[in-house]
Amino acid sequence: MRDLNFFLPYIENNKESKKTNVILTTLTAIVLMYVIGTTVWYFSNKIILGGNIKKLQSEINDINLQNQYKKANVTIKKYTLLNKYNDEVTNTLKSISSKEIGSSNIMKTIFSTLPQEVSVVSILIDLSTVQLQCTSSNRISIAELQRNLLQIDNITNVEVSGLSADSTKKSYGFLVKCTLKGVDVK
Repeated sequence: MRDLNFFLPYIENNKESKKTNVILTTLTAIVLMYVIGTTVWYFSNKIILGGNIKKLQSEINDINLQNQYKKANVTIKKYTLLNKYNDEVTNTLKSISSKEIGSSNIMKTIFSTLPQEVSVVSILIDLSTVQLQCTSSNRISIAELQRNLLQIDNITNVEVSGLSADSTKKSYGFLVKCTLKGVDVK
């Protein structure tokens, strides 16, 4: 014979209800701990960051730091200005170095062609010409200078102008204009 228990359905439901209650309680506790933990973390972070902000603001408002900041800005402005000057000087130096106009070689060559009776009073050099203001004791030396300058490779044209005689010193003053090679003549 079989023993029939009429209360069995009520007892198993109670067991399942206890399992469900334990699971629900555990999940509620986990969620509650998460919410409380994140809230505590948020507020503690807020308090710590607020303290750090106040500390940094007091450091920023310090007079010594403000003075150092102003000095640094002035130094930075000077540095950028000097860098601009340096760049311009470097560009100018490169352009002068790339041209043979102001080089010492051409000046040595020109001075090596001077006859003994000719002396140079002033020199003017630009991108296309070299002008020499000279004096000479005779006209033959002037012609010799012109011929010598025409033999230089870097010079294409030599003009002698402004010839004037000074009877008291027994000398001639004149201007020599040399056109350099590779330059368009206008």
